[in-house]
Amino acid sequence: MYYNDDTIIYVDGEFVKATDSKANLFSQTLHYGYGVFEGIRSYNTANGTKIFKAAAHYD
Repeated sequence: MYYNDDTIIYVDGEFVKATDSKANLFSQTLHYGYGVFEGIRSYNTANGTKIFKAAAHYD
């Protein structure tokens, strides 16, 4: 995606100049959705593998 000083984009409910955007328009997070993933920790216990605070991740 290429843009110049005249490019207008839609961010957070409003149209702004691309150069005024706080998001980097070339970032992999924006293009590939890396920001939507969350890490979930798990631990081996005597009763098998347990997910740390599982309910909080799914609420």
